[in-house]
Amino acid sequence: MRFSEHYGIKRSDADDWFDPILGQDTMLAADPYLAFADADPRWSGLRDRVFDFFRVAHQLAQRTHRAAKPSRDPAVKFLRCREPQEFCLGVATRSPAGHGTGFSIAAQMVAALEQLAQNHPDTPVTHIEVFRLFVPGVAFDLISDMFCNIVKQELIAYTQDVAKRHNIPMEQVTVKGARWMEPGRWIEEQIRLPLNPARTEATGKATGVLLIPERWLRKLNDPNEDFYSWAEYAEEAESLRTALNLDAFEELTRAEKVKAIRDLTWKHPEVAEAFLDKQEGTREPYDVESDPDGVVRYPEVGMDLFRLSTVDQLLGEPGDDFCAWVGALARQFAHAVEQQGGWKALWERRTGEHVVEEITQAIANVFFRAHCDQKDVQVSRELDVGRGLVDFHFSRGRKFRALIEVKHMDHTRLVTGAGQLAQYLVSEQVNCGYLLCVGFTSDHLYTGEGTRRSRVEAACEAARQDKHNIRPIFVDATPKQSASKTK
Repeated sequence: MRFSEHYGIKRSDADDWFDPILGQDTMLAADPYLAFADADPRWSGLRDRVFDFFRVAHQLAQRTHRAAKPSRDPAVKFLRCREPQEFCLGVATRSPAGHGTGFSIAAQMVAALEQLAQNHPDTPVTHIEVFRLFVPGVAFDLISDMFCNIVKQELIAYTQDVAKRHNIPMEQVTVKGARWMEPGRWIEEQIRLPLNPARTEATGKATGVLLIPERWLRKLNDPNEDFYSWAEYAEEAESLRTALNLDAFEELTRAEKVKAIRDLTWKHPEVAEAFLDKQEGTREPYDVESDPDGVVRYPEVGMDLFRLSTVDQLLGEPGDDFCAWVGALARQFAHAVEQQGGWKALWERRTGEHVVEEITQAIANVFFRAHCDQKDVQVSRELDVGRGLVDFHFSRGRKFRALIEVKHMDHTRLVTGAGQLAQYLVSEQVNCGYLLCVGFTSDHLYTGEGTRRSRVEAACEAARQDKHNIRPIFVDATPKQSASKTK
């Protein structure tokens, strides 16, 4: 359920905020460049606010010794980024409760900050995204989390204004890292915010919602100019290339080239800054309204497929043969994709590429849950079964249980998925599982000898021979012509 739906909000032109899904993350992230470029006077001080944060962090690092354990280092603790779950943004499509960064990454960020301060002691960080170039493990979603934390105080006030405008009830909730202050510490506060009912129910603690302008958001894996490719050719990166042994460099793998350039960037931070100078002003927000890549509207897509399906007539009540019931549910999802237009939601209109696996799983999650809610069947998403996270765990009481793994046919670990699912069956003491394989090309679905499909079928058959009841179900998500065009 979306924020606007839960609170019955009728939006107007004044409502420029992104409408989050309250029970899970949306695969978008806040881009600091887009926020800095915002023409609304309300946000004119954001750039200085971010720069001040890193100035304070650098001063804290200068005043304190680096502790042997990063968890005891004041500067590391200040730079450690917690997941700001109130925004419901990021990669965790099963819930907004991500993990943020650990102390190890934060310690590397402190080291990068000290290196950058050699060139700009008063303003050590002029681009927050510089940490992506210096520290392995810092990706765009983490930059978004850092930015949202740094300006959280401003976004709390923004959310409260929206709530007052629409007469949305607010309650006192605990907000970790509600604001930061000199000489370098985060403050936890009790703040009046609209409640997130899904997170409040899941955690047993009152959890608030924070809103963010829609025009600041970009897709998580949105393609942009790659620093490492740019550094191989750009005039501004000449100092890096001069320091490289170019003959040896050409023999390196892509991963080895990235590491070599990153290591040299520590000695030439001005190159990273030159790259980011060029990036600023080139970013475009994601078109949330038309959602060309399907990262926003997947809950609505899943519900549309649920309403179209005839699963109730086909399945009836889940009785003693619970495994068969779950299998029929998986086949009904395949039917909805193949015959009821669901395949369209699995293709990005902008790029012509199929969606990432997480979106397919998120659509399936909505579809499965809608049916199971009617039949008193419990669905757990990405349940930790000791040997990893299983995509879907279905149960009705203690006796009836089954698993479904959803995999794209081009997944690198598709064929080993049967063995992985077998381990899950053993760990959970579950009798049966289904490997739901979604194919996007005719090659994915071709049944000839040695094909991916035949290898999956063979792996599942081998698992059954080993007394693991695993069945593959193949979903044809290739583009279809309309019936009128096939006449």
